[in-house]
Amino acid sequence: MSDLDPIRSIEPGERTIVHLAGELDAHTAPSLRAGLEDLLHAGHVDLLLDLAAVRFADSTGLGVLVGALKKAVRREARLELAAPAPVVLKILRMTSLDRVFTVHDSIDDALRA
Repeated sequence: MSDLDPIRSIEPGERTIVHLAGELDAHTAPSLRAGLEDLLHAGHVDLLLDLAAVRFADSTGLGVLVGALKKAVRREARLELAAPAPVVLKILRMTSLDRVFTVHDSIDDALRA
Protein backbone atom coordinates (compact mmCIF):
# COMPACT_ATOMS: atom_id res chain seq x y z
CA MET A 1 0.00 0.00 0.00
CA SER A 2 1.43 3.41 -0.86
CA ASP A 3 -0.55 5.23 1.79
CA LEU A 4 0.22 5.45 5.47
CA ASP A 5 -1.36 2.51 7.21
CA PRO A 6 -3.70 3.38 10.07
CA ILE A 7 -1.93 4.32 13.25
CA ARG A 8 -1.77 1.39 15.63
CA SER A 9 -0.73 2.05 19.18
CA ILE A 10 0.02 -0.12 22.15
CA GLU A 11 0.78 1.01 25.64
CA PRO A 12 3.42 -0.78 27.70
CA GLY A 13 3.16 1.08 30.98
CA GLU A 14 2.80 4.80 30.42
CA ARG A 15 4.56 4.93 27.04
CA THR A 16 2.41 4.86 23.93
CA ILE A 17 4.09 3.22 20.95
CA VAL A 18 2.68 4.41 17.65
CA HIS A 19 3.47 2.08 14.76
CA LEU A 20 3.59 3.89 11.43
CA ALA A 21 3.91 2.24 8.03
CA GLY A 22 4.03 3.23 4.40
CA GLU A 23 4.80 6.77 3.34
CA LEU A 24 4.84 10.03 5.30
CA ASP A 25 3.95 12.47 2.58
CA ALA A 26 1.44 15.12 1.52
CA HIS A 27 -1.18 12.45 0.87
CA THR A 28 -0.94 10.83 4.31
CA ALA A 29 -0.09 13.93 6.36
CA PRO A 30 -3.67 14.86 7.31
CA SER A 31 -4.45 11.46 8.83
CA LEU A 32 -1.10 11.33 10.62
CA ARG A 33 -1.58 14.84 12.01
CA ALA A 34 -5.09 14.02 13.21
CA GLY A 35 -4.02 10.73 14.78
CA LEU A 36 -1.13 12.29 16.70
CA GLU A 37 -3.28 15.23 17.81
CA ASP A 38 -5.95 12.80 19.04
CA LEU A 39 -3.38 10.94 21.13
CA LEU A 40 -2.02 14.16 22.65
CA HIS A 41 -5.54 15.49 23.34
CA ALA A 42 -6.41 12.19 25.00
CA GLY A 43 -3.61 12.77 27.49
CA HIS A 44 -0.89 10.53 26.12
CA VAL A 45 2.25 12.21 27.45
CA ASP A 46 4.96 9.81 26.27
CA LEU A 47 4.73 8.96 22.57
CA LEU A 48 7.23 6.77 20.77
CA LEU A 49 6.83 6.68 16.99
CA ASP A 50 7.99 3.38 15.49
CA LEU A 51 9.27 4.21 12.00
CA ALA A 52 10.58 0.75 11.07
CA ALA A 53 7.92 0.22 8.38
CA VAL A 54 8.03 3.74 6.92
CA ARG A 55 9.43 3.56 3.38
CA PHE A 56 9.48 7.25 2.51
CA ALA A 57 9.09 10.68 4.08
CA ASP A 58 8.84 14.04 2.35
CA SER A 59 8.87 17.58 3.73
CA THR A 60 5.14 17.53 4.44
CA GLY A 61 5.39 14.31 6.44
CA LEU A 62 8.42 15.62 8.32
CA GLY A 63 6.53 18.83 8.99
CA VAL A 64 3.75 16.86 10.66
CA LEU A 65 6.31 15.18 12.92
CA VAL A 66 7.88 18.54 13.84
CA GLY A 67 4.44 20.03 14.48
CA ALA A 68 3.52 17.10 16.73
CA LEU A 69 6.79 17.52 18.62
CA LYS A 70 6.04 21.21 19.21
CA LYS A 71 2.56 20.36 20.49
CA ALA A 72 3.98 17.67 22.74
CA VAL A 73 6.53 20.08 24.23
CA ARG A 74 3.81 22.68 24.88
CA ARG A 75 1.86 20.01 26.77
CA GLU A 76 4.98 18.92 28.66
CA ALA A 77 4.75 15.60 26.85
CA ARG A 78 7.47 13.59 25.15
CA LEU A 79 7.59 12.49 21.51
CA GLU A 80 10.50 10.37 20.30
CA LEU A 81 11.32 8.36 17.18
CA ALA A 82 12.47 4.75 17.03
CA ALA A 83 13.81 2.25 14.51
CA PRO A 84 13.82 4.47 11.42
CA ALA A 85 14.43 2.54 8.22
CA PRO A 86 17.76 3.48 6.58
CA VAL A 87 16.10 5.72 3.99
CA VAL A 88 14.19 7.61 6.69
CA LEU A 89 17.26 7.92 8.90
CA LYS A 90 19.14 9.39 5.94
CA ILE A 91 16.40 11.99 5.46
CA LEU A 92 16.42 12.84 9.18
CA ARG A 93 20.18 13.34 9.03
CA MET A 94 20.09 15.39 5.81
CA THR A 95 17.53 17.74 7.33
CA SER A 96 19.27 17.78 10.75
CA LEU A 97 16.05 16.56 12.34
CA ASP A 98 18.09 13.83 14.01
CA ARG A 99 19.31 16.70 16.24
CA VAL A 100 15.78 17.94 16.95
CA PHE A 101 14.22 14.57 17.80
CA THR A 102 15.48 11.91 20.12
CA VAL A 103 16.02 9.01 17.72
CA HIS A 104 16.49 5.48 19.04
CA ASP A 105 17.94 2.63 16.99
CA SER A 106 15.17 0.27 18.08
CA ILE A 107 12.00 0.06 20.15
CA ASP A 108 13.88 -1.94 22.76
CA ASP A 109 16.57 0.76 23.05
CA ALA A 110 13.85 3.38 23.48
CA LEU A 111 12.07 1.39 26.16
CA ARG A 112 15.33 1.00 28.09
CA ALA A 113 16.08 4.74 27.91
